[in-house]
Amino acid sequence: MNGSVEMVNGWAGLWGAGMVRASVQGGAALLLAWGICAMLRRGPAGVRCWGSRAGFGQLLVAARLPGVMAVPGVQWGGAAPAEAPVAVVEVGSSLEQAPGDGPRQGRAVAVVRGEPSASVSWEAWAMGAWLAGVTVGAAGLVRAARRAGRMRRESTRVTAGPLVDWCEEMVRAMGVRAPEVRVGVASPVLVGWLRPAILLPAGLEDSERGRLVVAHEMAHLARGDLWWNWLLAAGLVCFWFHPLVWV
Repeated sequence: MNGSVEMVNGWAGLWGAGMVRASVQGGAALLLAWGICAMLRRGPAGVRCWGSRAGFGQLLVAARLPGVMAVPGVQWGGAAPAEAPVAVVEVGSSLEQAPGDGPRQGRAVAVVRGEPSASVSWEAWAMGAWLAGVTVGAAGLVRAARRAGRMRRESTRVTAGPLVDWCEEMVRAMGVRAPEVRVGVASPVLVGWLRPAILLPAGLEDSERGRLVVAHEMAHLARGDLWWNWLLAAGLVCFWFHPLVWV
């Protein structure tokens, strides 16, 4: 039992060191990225996207388990092993012969050192709370993915018309894979990281607004946002406790 507790405490110590390191370094990277984005508020959207990606990437890279970040006053890996308790056990009587004395009755004792009892470290409790938050966040991602799939199935694919023409025109200009164009949702969205599709509300087929919406979603596709969003999602799930990831 003690061996299992010590193993959990050891892993929790590495986890705690990684989380502190990642929170400090990643938080600094996010602040720097947001500062650059604020200065380039009217600059290219791609630059602002890369700043956010860099910050979230630093969060995940800095969270690696090997190595320990020294924090004054904090000992990682659980508390030091407790001194083993000592028990004095009477094992019987014997005759002792002292020099110059006659025989006398005495008692022999044995010193028994018991196994120390290991306790769960505070890092282990914190890691348990973190895992609970990660589980909730991962479940939310699964629900969001299922909702996107349901929206795609319930929408209607458009195979001809201005929307498809605009999409094909932008595909040639951007050099990206052509997505499906579907209508029948409440608001525009790009879904499907393996089979991309642009989902649009009905009524945009012959309007200039429809062309602008298609151009906006195609820009997301050209930047690879469908893939990069997984990085952002991983940062949110793993660092749900960090206030800067929600800003």
